[in-house]
Amino acid sequence: MIVVLLEGPTDKGFIETLLTRLNIDGKVRLLGGNKPNKAKRYISSFLGKSNGKIVILKDLHRHSHRTLQKIVSLIEKPPQVRVVIVKHAIESWFLADPAAIQTIFGHSKDIEDPENIPNPDEELDKIAQQCGKRYIKSLEIGRKFAQVCDIGLLKRKCKSFRKFLEVVGM
Repeated sequence: MIVVLLEGPTDKGFIETLLTRLNIDGKVRLLGGNKPNKAKRYISSFLGKSNGKIVILKDLHRHSHRTLQKIVSLIEKPPQVRVVIVKHAIESWFLADPAAIQTIFGHSKDIEDPENIPNPDEELDKIAQQCGKRYIKSLEIGRKFAQVCDIGLLKRKCKSFRKFLEVVGM
């Protein structure tokens, strides 16, 4: 069993659906922001009942890598706990697949290095607006991207996605 601790509903929808698509036995729990104490409590509780693995999926957002490492260092991490830092947010992974964007919004843009877009959610919204739509973070939009994304393409374009797949055993 793998438990993924993450930040928001879009991340939750994407990761839940992705785990199902990959046939990985896993659960997803929301941490909501930078809350090391909440993560510590969940890790202690889970590891007391299970010999599974915990993956903490953390968005870089506008933080420096160093700031995030400080936050993550506040969490005592036994060997069953791994941290994956997503550069800059999970929407970077969505931007990696122009066909998925086309399917969801009806318009696309090919971005070769989506992890270098500092505000990937804003970039998705700009793309959506070209079709009179909006990108709004939600459980459902995360699920939609996970259902239609090309996993191989995300692996090729997003280092943090490759790292996530490695950590969950793919």
